[in-house]
Amino acid sequence: MRKSLPVFFALWCLSATAEAVDWIYDADIGGFGNVTFSATLGTSDSNGSWYYLDGQGERVYIRDSYSESDTFSIGSTDLASNINLTLDTDLTCAGFNFTSSASGIVNVLGASNSIKLTVNGDLINGTTAQVSSRLKNLNVYVSGDFNPGKFWNGIENASKVYVGGDIDGNNTQPHFGASLEGSDISNPDMVVDGIMKNSVWSSFTGYAKDVYYQVGGFSNMGLIRVFNSSNENCTTNFVFANASGTNYASANNSNLVEVYGHGSNDKKISVNPLNRSRARIIMNGASDSVQTFGYASNGGSGSEMIFSGGVVVNSGTLRIKFAQTASAYTFNATYKKDSADAAATYVVTYWDSPEQSAAQTSFSHGNLEINAGTFSSLEGDSEYTFGAFRFTNIIYKGGKIALRISSSENVNDSIDLTSYYMREVNAADESLVYYTKEDGGTVKLADGAAAGTKVTFEFSGDILGWLLDYEDGSFDINGGKGAKIVSWDAENKTALLASDFAGNIITQG
Repeated sequence: MRKSLPVFFALWCLSATAEAVDWIYDADIGGFGNVTFSATLGTSDSNGSWYYLDGQGERVYIRDSYSESDTFSIGSTDLASNINLTLDTDLTCAGFNFTSSASGIVNVLGASNSIKLTVNGDLINGTTAQVSSRLKNLNVYVSGDFNPGKFWNGIENASKVYVGGDIDGNNTQPHFGASLEGSDISNPDMVVDGIMKNSVWSSFTGYAKDVYYQVGGFSNMGLIRVFNSSNENCTTNFVFANASGTNYASANNSNLVEVYGHGSNDKKISVNPLNRSRARIIMNGASDSVQTFGYASNGGSGSEMIFSGGVVVNSGTLRIKFAQTASAYTFNATYKKDSADAAATYVVTYWDSPEQSAAQTSFSHGNLEINAGTFSSLEGDSEYTFGAFRFTNIIYKGGKIALRISSSENVNDSIDLTSYYMREVNAADESLVYYTKEDGGTVKLADGAAAGTKVTFEFSGDILGWLLDYEDGSFDINGGKGAKIVSWDAENKTALLASDFAGNIITQG
């Protein structure tokens, strides 16, 4: 006689298997050291190394059966050794957590860069001990937020990274390196649809290619470090796709630095400084969005923008603190000046001339390309933030350049396109000094600029004192010369005419 299970029992089994659970790694079973994910799943006849707690607090092991609606948590309360969990197959889950409360490193690695970790939820590092957690050699997709927690090493050597929410660094220093699949601004290597905040971003890659990191904004970010060990003169592009109505500012002492060595806060590079890896800022946000680097309340220190890959403004407003500390543009470089020479360490600085009386300066930040939107100095009237920001060329297609002028302080923001000199001093023999001229540029229209395009400036601040024409025809500030807003060398005089420039109308009363 055929027998059947009661209907209520069959339904209970179905609901138990369909309910999402949190799989916890059992290090006592799975072990430490190098562990392969497929081996931890077990089989229908063996437990595997992941369990969840049922209603009675009993462990229920995975037995090669999990759902994409489940979460995974890896760590240990007594983790004394490292765990290197290698994903040898794609993993899709609703959440992934690092949970160790003891010392030891927890790595989740891809068997190859094509292995994909898909988290349809949040990626959380909840470790409470000083555990250097990391993801490495993976294609990472996180639909929610990524919280690196207090102790996070980074996402390294990833082929692609997507985070649909925010990355809140909790004042940590995570490393991010995704550099295999991206190709340009339309296909970034890493995308953060939300914002990056409260963190230090270290971008370390080793591939001889340009990389593109797209973010929805930087808020309260400290140091942003860029390093490419390939030494192939590559560029790391930070693409800001800030949403409509947003206004984000980096931290008061935020620095963007492209010459840091891996894992070091000393500005050191191992190549000729002319061949170092570079960083570029691309403003690509909504038309009413604002991204700011530097605070007007800050004094002369901090907010050093030590990058040379250029600035591109396609939409939105990008504000940068123009006042730069020239001495911050100093680094140590160990390399061969000639292939026949032995490698030596040089102290590299930048000067406005090779003369003894020369003034130290910054290097060029590359070309300023404005296609639309606004490139701006800071708001406010703090005397500490006025300065001359150095570029090589201004290449203009549309938008505006917003600068501040203060007649009360007799200062103004300006853009410096003049030439300068790189000075190398042999650290072992300071009598060996070398100068290399770095050519300046000019102001020009971009290819494809519409007929009648005018390079447009917008001035703000206590400006009327610069413009007031007294009865004797003179100006009372700057010896009657007015405010110099762009400087270039005589041999690079722009081909544009006065009629090719425009500014806003200033009214009084």
